[in-house]
Order: sequence, then C-alpha cells, then structure tokens
Amino acid sequence: MCPLFDRGDADPDVALLRELNAAPPLHEAREALAFWEGRLQRLPRRRLVARREAREMTERWRVRVREAELAAWGDGPLAWLRRTLLRPRPRVGRTLDRVLIAATALAITLTVGVVGIAFGAMALLHALLGG
Repeated sequence: MCPLFDRGDADPDVALLRELNAAPPLHEAREALAFWEGRLQRLPRRRLVARREAREMTERWRVRVREAELAAWGDGPLAWLRRTLLRPRPRVGRTLDRVLIAATALAITLTVGVVGIAFGAMALLHALLGG
C-alpha cells in the first residue's frame, strides 16, 4: 500500500472506528437486549411502527450479545457450554435450565464412569497377563 495512506494504528480515525466496531461489554449488551425485548412486549398491537422498530432492535441486540459473548468467552465446545449454562434466561426457561444442567451433569458423570471402567479393565488385563 502507498505510504501516504498507510498510517496504521497512529491514525486516530482508525482507532476510533476499531473501538466503535468492537463488541459492546457483555452486561451492556444484555441490558439493551432486555430493554428492547421488554419494549416489544409492552407495546400495544396497534403501534405497528414502534413494534417494528422494537423487533429490529431486538434482533440487532441479539447479534451484539452473541458478539460480546464470543469476545468475552471465545469460541469452541467449552465456551459454548459456558454460554449455554451462564446465559440469563427468562423465568419461563428456568425448568429448561435445570434440565439442561442435570443432563450435562449426567453426561459428564457417565463419561467419567466409562473412562474409569475402561482404565480399570486395562489394569486388570495387564495384571492378569503378567505385565
């Protein structure tokens, strides 16, 4: 690139754009999402334009919350599990959360049990075969 245009990080405009395009802090993104979801629920059906705006903003903030979660927790199976277990849910989803936590605990317990049995069987075979 031409040296006249390649000013890198020293350019305050580039730094400002980077800051503006960065994911918002997770707690702020969640608060904004909760606001727009609540507004959508509270608006009467006859307020079509306001409801459309609330729906659009809800979708935008869902994307921003996801970006903030990725920035805070990263990506991958462990990050997904953490996001799933730690993401705040409405009161309706509490039972689902409990079922999800119980299923995760059961899956981990079964995995550890199977691995333990496998190692035990290997140790028994090793002892029986005179190793």
